[in-house]
Amino acid sequence: MRTGRGVRTVGRLALAAVVAAAGVLAGVSPAQAVATRTVAFWSMDEPAGGTVLTDSSGNGRHGRVGDEVVAGTRYDGATAHRFAYHNPADKEYVPGHVDLVPASNDFNPEAGDFSFSIRYRTTKSFGNIMQKGQGGTAGGYWKFEAPEGKPRCMFRGGDGATRTGYTGTSISDGRWHTVTCNRTASYVEMYVDGVRTSRLTGPTGTINNNWQLSIGGKSSCDGVNVTCDYFAGDIDWIRLVKGTGGAANTPPRADLAASCSGLVCAFSAAGSTDADGAVQDHAWDFGDGATAGTVSVPTTTHTYAQAGTYRVAVAVTDDRGATGTATRDVTVAPLPELISYVGQATANANVTNHSVVVPAGVRPGDTLLLFLGQNTHADTGEPTGVTGWTRLERLDGGYATTTAWWKVAAAGDAGTTLRVTLGKQSKGNLVLAAYRGTDPAAPLAAFASAADPASSATRVTPTAPVVAERGWVVSYWLHGDATSTALTPPPGVQVRSNGSQTGGGRVTGLLADSGASVPTGAYGGLGATAAAASTTTTTWTVVLRPA
Repeated sequence: MRTGRGVRTVGRLALAAVVAAAGVLAGVSPAQAVATRTVAFWSMDEPAGGTVLTDSSGNGRHGRVGDEVVAGTRYDGATAHRFAYHNPADKEYVPGHVDLVPASNDFNPEAGDFSFSIRYRTTKSFGNIMQKGQGGTAGGYWKFEAPEGKPRCMFRGGDGATRTGYTGTSISDGRWHTVTCNRTASYVEMYVDGVRTSRLTGPTGTINNNWQLSIGGKSSCDGVNVTCDYFAGDIDWIRLVKGTGGAANTPPRADLAASCSGLVCAFSAAGSTDADGAVQDHAWDFGDGATAGTVSVPTTTHTYAQAGTYRVAVAVTDDRGATGTATRDVTVAPLPELISYVGQATANANVTNHSVVVPAGVRPGDTLLLFLGQNTHADTGEPTGVTGWTRLERLDGGYATTTAWWKVAAAGDAGTTLRVTLGKQSKGNLVLAAYRGTDPAAPLAAFASAADPASSATRVTPTAPVVAERGWVVSYWLHGDATSTALTPPPGVQVRSNGSQTGGGRVTGLLADSGASVPTGAYGGLGATAAAASTTTTTWTVVLRPA
C-alpha cells in the first residue's frame, strides 16, 4: 500500500502541473471543506448481499442498495459498491442500478456552504455518479458526473444561476481517486486527490428540492426520453458536509491487534471506532524505522530483519481529520528451520562416463538433486548405480547442455557411486546435493530453467513461485568460457559447489542455496559472474517444500 500512496503523490504533482499550464487555479494543499457539519457518511462497506446503505455519521440517513449493485466488492484493499457497465448507446433503463437515499433537507445546500467528497474508481469515460434533483427540478439541483472520464460537479440554484467545479484531466484509469467539491455563496471549487483543480466565482442561488439522492445514475429516467447516464465502476465512500454548527467532532479511538509467526507480523486496526463518523486512514510505525500507510484498509503485515521487541503504533484518522493512536509491543524471533543441508559431491572431468559418490551422511528420505552441465549437445543417459531418479529437464544453452534430476534417497544410497554416460566424451560439471526435512511425498514445490543467447559474463537465475511457508531454494548456474575456473556468486546465498575443468572449451558450474527459509512469493533473479563473456549458459531455480 505504501507503493499505492506513492503513485497517487506522483499523480497529484502531474495533475497540478497540467492545470497550472491550462491557467486554472491549482494548489497542493489538501482539500479544505468549507462546511463543517457532517450530515451523512456512507462507507459502502456493506457485505455481499447487503440491501441497506448504512449512514455511519450518526444522523440516520440510511438508504437502499440497488438490486443490481454488488456490495462487498474488494479492490486494492478497499470494500466498495460495484456498479455494472451499461452501454449508453443501448438506452437501457435499469432501476436497480442505483443506490437511493430518501430526501432530506440536509442534502440541500440551500443558500449556505455545502461540500461533498467521494472516493471512486472507473475505467469508463461517462456516467452520472451522484445527484440530488435533475434538469428542470423546482428549487435547483446539484450533481457529480465524469464526462470523458473528467470529474465535474455542478450546482444550479432555483434561479438558474450555475457554477461548475472541474478538471481537464481524465481519471478513468482504474485506480482509486478522491474528489471533493465545495460550494459557497460566492464560488464553486474542486479538488482531485488533494489538489485544487478549479475555482469559479459567482453565486449559485438557493438549492432546495425534495428529490431523493441517487448514487450511480439518475433516479428518474426511462433510457429514451430521459437518458439514465449510469455510472460504471466502484465507489468506496461518500461524505456530505453542510453549513456550520453542530456538535464538535469526537476523535476516533484506535485499536491495535497483532499476530506474529517468526519474523513476520500481521497487524489489524479493525477494532478502531469513531463515535460520530468513520475511520478513513491508517498510518503505521513498525518500531524498526519502517512505516506504511494503508488508507482505508485496517490491516497490514511487516517482516522484521532480526529478532527483538518492537513498539508498533497505528494512527487512525476519521472523516473530519481527527486522529487517534494506539501502540503495543511485539516480540519476534526466527522460526526453527525445517530444511537443512546435508552435503554434496562434485566431479569436474573430460570423460564419457561422469560419476560421483553419494555423500556418506545421506539418510533415507533425504532429497537428492543432481545437475550435469556438459560442453556438448551429446546424448545424456540416465543415472545408474543409484536408481529412482526423476528427470526435471534437459536444456541446451549455447554450446552446452544441462540436465537435472531429483529423487528421495533410499536405504543403501549413501556411499554408492552414481554414473551418467554421455553419447561422446565431454567436459562436464556433475554435482549432487542432499537436503533433509523436505516433504517425502513431493519435495520439489516448483522449478524453472533458462538459457540466454546473449553474450554476457553475468547470468541470472529464472524466477520460480514459493508457495509453501519455510521452504528453501536451490540455484544452479552453468557458464562456458576458456577463462573461468569458478563463478562469483551473488550475495545472500550459501555456496555448495563451484568449479570447472582445465583447458579450453570448459564449463563452470556453481550450485548454491538460500541457506534458510525464504518468504512466500517468488524467488530468482540472482546473478553470478564469470571471468569472461559467453553465449553458453543455463540457469536453474529449484524450490524445496518442507515436510
